[in-house]
Amino acid sequence: MLGKARSELLNQSFYHLFHSNELDTAILKRKTTTNIVIPYATKRFAIDYILISPDNPHSSAVIRFQQVEYIQEAGNIIRKKLRDKGFYAKYVFEDIIHRSEAMKELLQVAGQYSKTTSNIMLQGETGTGKELFAQSIHNASPIADGPFVAVNCAALSSALLESELFGYAPGAFTGALRSGKTGLFELANDGTLFLDEITEIDIYLQAKLLRALQAHEIMRIGDNKIIPTNVRIISATNKNPAGEIAAGSFRGDLFFRLNVLDLQIPPLRERKPDISCLFLHYFEKFAGTKNTSAKPPSEQFLRLLTNYSWPGNVRELENLVEKYVSLQGLFNQQLIETMILKPLAIQPEASRQSATTLEEIIINTVATTYREQGHNISHTAAKLNIDRNTVKRWLAKDPTSLQ
Repeated sequence: MLGKARSELLNQSFYHLFHSNELDTAILKRKTTTNIVIPYATKRFAIDYILISPDNPHSSAVIRFQQVEYIQEAGNIIRKKLRDKGFYAKYVFEDIIHRSEAMKELLQVAGQYSKTTSNIMLQGETGTGKELFAQSIHNASPIADGPFVAVNCAALSSALLESELFGYAPGAFTGALRSGKTGLFELANDGTLFLDEITEIDIYLQAKLLRALQAHEIMRIGDNKIIPTNVRIISATNKNPAGEIAAGSFRGDLFFRLNVLDLQIPPLRERKPDISCLFLHYFEKFAGTKNTSAKPPSEQFLRLLTNYSWPGNVRELENLVEKYVSLQGLFNQQLIETMILKPLAIQPEASRQSATTLEEIIINTVATTYREQGHNISHTAAKLNIDRNTVKRWLAKDPTSLQ
């Protein structure tokens, strides 16, 4: 590492090799100091000055040094392993499709927040894209090279969530791994821990989480060793934290620790301009995935979608687009759009208001087209992109269409 023969180093003063004010101070004050970076020739070394007996001022010391490039390479290997395990963020702000001014302003605030490593709480209804924001903030932050570890707090029991977050020592409880387990706090060290559905954590675990955030250290279950942590917490909830605090189900002190910075993600119904561009985005995605010659939706269809309340928000819209693409080739465009809109209680003017089932929708659409085509079965079949026998079969289910 030093490029010197053993004979050149024996009996030489340490100061002939390494010298810096920080190291001199550590030696003079007899104080353990780590991660001192010192240049040497064309290399850089990370040096640790460690007292063997910290309480003894006359104690001997060990000076450990290693090449910075080796440490960086080791860090790259660790990050690659974390990536292989899925502990990384794949989304960036550019992946958030929007056209509304509300989302434009929100992204500007989120971009500003991402420059810090402060804790952030995201609030928004189910399906508004809270994890998408969390990953984007992480990837734009100073700790983007660190891991991004996510856990849904509502999906695990309290005991299981505790062992996942903090890990456990070997043999900590019946059924525990003999080697113990590394917790998510440790895995997320020097990175971001995303706690989704944070308000679902029970009171006991909230107290332990608060302690970890205040002290920046954790202790594995069944262990007596303190483990320092350096983790930024991004939490998310689809509930009103103030209401949960008032009900006594969520600690106010934990909320204030998590809610250093906050983002309120508006529901889809409050950003109507985003509906059409999101629909077209997912249309291109699913049309490409399913290898189909799907026809884009009509402008009238996209306008009608803005009249729906979207309780499932973007996730519901994505599912609807997948259904729209899956129906391509089975019916004509008009019928597909009618079939999509009807369950949402949205109907084109040509549809009968009394239709309540998928079969009735098809019967009404065929009958309406039949009348529009002057009661001509061949023209109706061509218009709907189905054969004549299919037209006759659906018309037979609605005798009034023949009148």
